[in-house]
Amino acid sequence: MIASVQQVFAGYRFRLCSKIEAHHDSVRFSWQAGGADGAPLFFAGTDFATLAPDGRFRTVTGFVDAMPAAA
Repeated sequence: MIASVQQVFAGYRFRLCSKIEAHHDSVRFSWQAGGADGAPLFFAGTDFATLAPDGRFRTVTGFVDAMPAAA
């Protein structure tokens, strides 16, 4: 999934912009992307994930909180 996003948004650097909040096997965090010369459009969102026993993401549900307005 991450590779797909990186391919679609080539040139964008995704940055964590919140603390990672955790409760049992669930986490929530917010991110930002863009706003640079190679990626001028700014996006921001919040993701909720569940963790597998080995600590990797089992599921991720993402929400876009801010994006460029449609022209």
